[in-house]
Amino acid sequence: MQDSKFWRIVAVLAVAAMLYIGHGLHNGPADGLRLISTARAQGIMLGNNEHTILTTNPDGKSIHVWRQVNSEQVKFVSSAKAP
Repeated sequence: MQDSKFWRIVAVLAVAAMLYIGHGLHNGPADGLRLISTARAQGIMLGNNEHTILTTNPDGKSIHVWRQVNSEQVKFVSSAKAP
C-alpha cells in the first residue's frame, strides 16, 4: 500500500481529537480548553429606559435589576446568576 499525505493528515487529526477529548474528560467541563471567550464586568448600567438600573457583584457573575421609583428612591426588582 502506498503511503499518502491524506492518510498522514487523517492520522494526525485523529490523534489530536483524542488528546483534546481526553484533556476535556480529565479536567472536567470547567477546566477544558475554552472555545468561547468570556468577559466579566463590574459596575452600574442604565437599562433601555431611564428608570431601570443594572448592577453586578464584584466577580461579575450576578446581575441585579433595580427600578427607580422617584428621584430619591430605588427599588430592588430581581437578580440573575450566571452558571
